[in-house]
Amino acid sequence: MSDRPEFPLSLAAVNRMTAADFVRHFGDVAEHSPWVAEAAAELRPFSDIPSMVAGFEAAMRSFSRERQLKLIRAPSGSCGKGDTGGEGGRRVAPRASRRRARHARCR
Repeated sequence: MSDRPEFPLSLAAVNRMTAADFVRHFGDVAEHSPWVAEAAAELRPFSDIPSMVAGFEAAMRSFSRERQLKLIRAPSGSCGKGDTGGEGGRRVAPRASRRRARHARCR
């Protein structure tokens, strides 16, 4: 039996994770900035998915403006992948595609 959670993860499983496991699973959610996931982990338990998203937002907003700007300006890692293939052939959600298109800095 593996100690790795099965996917998709339940919210209960997310809430039971150690902080280190939470960061390992969600550290790349905010532009590959694990410090956001570290702060969000401290805001658990989450009651639903919107509260988890709000937790990541609150975590990001808890840091200095300078650090927030660094996050916003960080390359998304999507350069050259387009909206149809993504990494590993997975499709990018339309909302994420629009955001990436708006903030693309890859040339």
